[in-house]
Amino acid sequence: MATFTVNLEDGDGFEWDIRNTGEILDGTDDAFDSAFGLSWFATSATQSIESMNGRQHETVGTHTSGLDVSRKIYVSETQGYARFFDTFTNNTGAAITFDLSYSHNSGADSNYTVLASSSGDTVQAADDTYIISDDSATGNGGSDPVVGIFFGDGSLTPTSLVSTGGFTHGYDTITVEPGESISFMMYAQQNDNFADGTEDVQSFVVPTADRLEGLTQAELDQVINYVGLQADQTASGPVVDLSNNDGPSFYMSITQNITFDSFHSSTGTSYSWISANGHKITAIGHGIAIDGSNIPTAGQVQKFVIDLYDSGSEDVIISGVDIDLSNLSFTGTSTDSDTFWAEVLAGETTFIGTDSTFQQRVGGDAGNLSGAATLLIGQDDTFEAGDLGVNFFFGDALDVNEATLVGGNDTLNGTASVAVGDAYNTESNARIFGGDDLIIASSDNPHDFLPQFGGDVVLIYTGSVVMGGTISST
Repeated sequence: MATFTVNLEDGDGFEWDIRNTGEILDGTDDAFDSAFGLSWFATSATQSIESMNGRQHETVGTHTSGLDVSRKIYVSETQGYARFFDTFTNNTGAAITFDLSYSHNSGADSNYTVLASSSGDTVQAADDTYIISDDSATGNGGSDPVVGIFFGDGSLTPTSLVSTGGFTHGYDTITVEPGESISFMMYAQQNDNFADGTEDVQSFVVPTADRLEGLTQAELDQVINYVGLQADQTASGPVVDLSNNDGPSFYMSITQNITFDSFHSSTGTSYSWISANGHKITAIGHGIAIDGSNIPTAGQVQKFVIDLYDSGSEDVIISGVDIDLSNLSFTGTSTDSDTFWAEVLAGETTFIGTDSTFQQRVGGDAGNLSGAATLLIGQDDTFEAGDLGVNFFFGDALDVNEATLVGGNDTLNGTASVAVGDAYNTESNARIFGGDDLIIASSDNPHDFLPQFGGDVVLIYTGSVVMGGTISST
């Protein structure tokens, strides 16, 4: 069988020698002895398919399971990393279930030393999603580069991870339906020392926009080892994405949706708990640690995934945050929910609505706001409804009880939705100073009872005061 090799240099000057199988042969100065090997992959390709001005090379072939396989390897010209993007497509008439396995043979040979892992130790284990290694114990005195291999955000951990003078990580019983494609994405770095090797870890655990360069949203939606990837990351603050939720309904004001009930699982890059209503909430980030009671003591979080009723789905995805996990509350009281939303919605938040007919009720800066001493100054939030979904958007909060709310200047796309500039409900001497909001309506309405629009508040109870802001509409 004919073979070929493509040589590319990354932005830090390290070499990536790509074989026709998509493996890396040596790298720089014997960093690898063949890495990113995909088990049971066969190709007869005699040349790669170039794209991205020659920085990305694709090879195609088949898997013994009967799946068609495409591997795209992108080497950044301005930064020091390579990206591996494997797509498995079922072009048959029946579902295919297969085992996925990757092998990484280190050039360090018998001196192979694990310097860091996603679980926070120096031991390779199946709950890891990245490994940093070298041929020296410190990462500073070896002859080979320090190597980092990153293979997910913790949402999908390996079924097995075996040390092999390097390591092999496997994923069992993955099913691809007829006509479906799934993708698996990995990153790798070569560095001069350990400090450089750990500097950019977080940007591979939760990929930043530059790490996703050249990938379409359709491709990112197929990825199974990262969740909530967005090709367009122009939003300056948090993004709450409800578009994956086709049921059940989700109300931000119901505190039991978030309130801690029991510990589920934890790794160095993820922490999951079950809420009082049975939902699984997963925090994804870096440096996560827990105490003997399974309560977080450390960790920086960039993403949350809410799986309603722990059904194995990604119903609500919150990205674009940077939160110290130990600042959240895990007391089993409503404080857990209040603290969660206060931390998550602290910036100018973008909400993406659902196309489902199940109701989604969200507020731009809080679910419930209560207490006479509580003052919330709303941020300038943006709401984008689906064309068909039933989305209830409230610019700043749902329920305001005794508290004072100064509304932000929000933009609400009210297509097929309820869109209200500041809040849904005021009770018990609440005070609301409305923001200057923009509500975008649509005449193309598939629901008899929607859309409905309000300038500041829907329900005002005795003793509450509302000073309206300016409302614009289109």
